[in-house]
Amino acid sequence: MATLERIRQRSGLLIVVIGLAMLAFILTDLFSSGNSWLRGTANLVGSINGEPITREAFDEKLNQYINQYKQSTGDVAMERATTVQFVEQVWNEFKREGLMAKTVEANGFEIGEAELYLRIIDNPNIRGNQTFADPNTGQFSEGRFSQAVANLRDNQSDPQAAEMWKQWVDFEKAVRDQAKSDKVYVAIEKALIWPKALAEADVNRNNQSFKARFVALRFDEIADSTLTITDADIRDHVRRFPHLFERKAQREITFVNFPIVASEADRAQLREELQSLISDRYLPGANGVMDTVKGFGSTDEDSLFVTANSDLPYDAGFYQRTALSPLLDSNLWNAPTGQVFGPYEEDGHIQLAKVVKRISLPDSAKARHILIAYQGAERAAPTVTRAPMEAKAIADSLLEYVKADRSRFNAVSEQFSDDAVAKTKGGDLGWFQQNSMAKEFGDYCFYNKKGDFGLVITNFGFHLVEIIDQKGGTESIRVARVAKKVQPSETTLNDLYRKASDFASGIGEVSLGEKASQMGLEARPAKGVEAMTENIPGLGNNRELVRWAFQPERKEGDVQLFSNGTSSYIVVQLDQILKKGLPEPDEFEEINKERIYKEKKQKLTLAKIEEASKGAADLDAVAAKLGLSDRIFEMNLGFMQVNVQGIGGEPDLCAYLSGLPLNRLSRAYPGERASFIGVVVDRPASAPGDAQMWIDQSERQVQSRLRGGLIDALEMAGKVVDNRDKHF
Repeated sequence: MATLERIRQRSGLLIVVIGLAMLAFILTDLFSSGNSWLRGTANLVGSINGEPITREAFDEKLNQYINQYKQSTGDVAMERATTVQFVEQVWNEFKREGLMAKTVEANGFEIGEAELYLRIIDNPNIRGNQTFADPNTGQFSEGRFSQAVANLRDNQSDPQAAEMWKQWVDFEKAVRDQAKSDKVYVAIEKALIWPKALAEADVNRNNQSFKARFVALRFDEIADSTLTITDADIRDHVRRFPHLFERKAQREITFVNFPIVASEADRAQLREELQSLISDRYLPGANGVMDTVKGFGSTDEDSLFVTANSDLPYDAGFYQRTALSPLLDSNLWNAPTGQVFGPYEEDGHIQLAKVVKRISLPDSAKARHILIAYQGAERAAPTVTRAPMEAKAIADSLLEYVKADRSRFNAVSEQFSDDAVAKTKGGDLGWFQQNSMAKEFGDYCFYNKKGDFGLVITNFGFHLVEIIDQKGGTESIRVARVAKKVQPSETTLNDLYRKASDFASGIGEVSLGEKASQMGLEARPAKGVEAMTENIPGLGNNRELVRWAFQPERKEGDVQLFSNGTSSYIVVQLDQILKKGLPEPDEFEEINKERIYKEKKQKLTLAKIEEASKGAADLDAVAAKLGLSDRIFEMNLGFMQVNVQGIGGEPDLCAYLSGLPLNRLSRAYPGERASFIGVVVDRPASAPGDAQMWIDQSERQVQSRLRGGLIDALEMAGKVVDNRDKHF
């Protein structure tokens, strides 16, 4: 009772404690979820003009892009593409849609239902879909199209139909949005005009040529070493030309690569393992009787032996002379059947090779087939909707039916074959080479005899194949190979990791580069690494490393050990953190000073020309004062000319001189490669040009840049927040 009384007396304190505990639990959940009001942007990939792009929405579209790529290319393992490439595509799509949406809304562009319908049925993917074709004419039928869409809408209780309806709604939205954007582009295109007076002036200038005399003080005759560039010079230059120096946030790193490679001990162990597979082995069996385990050299079950012992699948193909690698060709071609060669190393594997069979392989074959395709098979028509197992059952049934009476082949081909071309010829494919067909199809026709009839499965479907004829013959051999991939053992991996780890832990008072030099290792720098950089020269794709370098807690000098897939271990040091914007004064040493040297040389040469031209009556007098009397240029030039013979690219100079009055000495003029002073001595009359052609050409050039240029302009005027580097 006393205890209960004490609890009652302290009930207020107890409530506070419980309340604090609950609050702590709630806050912990909020912080860990990534969706708290304190971390409201944690789930955002970015935003366009204030409209958020959630990770869920981004992932949905990203997965669509990746799945479409895999289906269209067959690159299921993503060996020829990376996720970041698709992230860039999806981001650009979100950005384009978001920026255009504001413009569309602000200007009141809309798409009516009738216009949307016309755009949809004019879409090539809709009009060319055989599902919507009239069976009598083969042409697109609006009735069949409308009925198909209605069926999807009315059967959403079926999960597959519901998903297809969702995809259709998304397609309609995409067509509507694109139509609105197209209206914006058309409206702007209509507003873009090239005034006739400007075109006439352009044509006249372009056709005008003139003869000029001038002198030039070349910049390359002044050595950079004679000039001094101060921090104030650089700061002033950066202030005047910020667009040349603005940068995204960047990191500079140095790394050492420790390649993961098998040791000679690993190779020797594999050779010993394969050597033991050649001969028979004897193992204790029941009742004390020794059981014999057939070796590779004596087994008759080569395919089973290879399947059980090799890292590579059994190859049942036949090879003609020189088709094998030179190593096997020289050691196996004349060897008797059953002879084993090896162990030897080839294509990253330690291998054994055995001659299994010799035959005379036809040079060409003639066959006919009946194709039973299924939905999703390569080149299957849209009207093919049967599942693979259904296609297999049909093919098995037809095989027995035709095998009982080959005279039925033509009729069955005409009625059932999904090869629209071959069925018109009774399934006849004519004469062909082995490698001109799908591998399974070619192997059947060349490895079997004339008259054989059987079922072959390829990526096109199920084929009922009859070999009509064969001709020619070349000796070929079948080679069975047992192969073990050369890869580092656990011991080797541990040794390499220990070496990389010891190197990383030894970086402290000395930098990674200095430590590498002491140990005779190669340290490689990587500069200009941005938040969405994927490929690092010398390492390849390594997003994990880049994301580490951009973590908020990172400090210059930090060191980390990474695994670069199965290829290497990497020790990396973060050398420099460069913030977004203009360079800091302590970074001036890294700035390219070429433009600043050019400006200083311009000032020096202009001052010399201006001094020499004071009181000078003509160009010859100026040249004399400059000591350039023997270096006066005299040539024909034009307004649109880019290069000046003996000087190089000077488009501004040509344009400047073209506007001078005849025989009037110009002012000192700063060019790209020299400073000049000159005079126009002759300007012949120019032939009239075609102003309308110039208008058409100019308007087409502007319009061709409209779509990309409009998005760039909208991005500059809008607000785009990009957080992709925190997610991918």
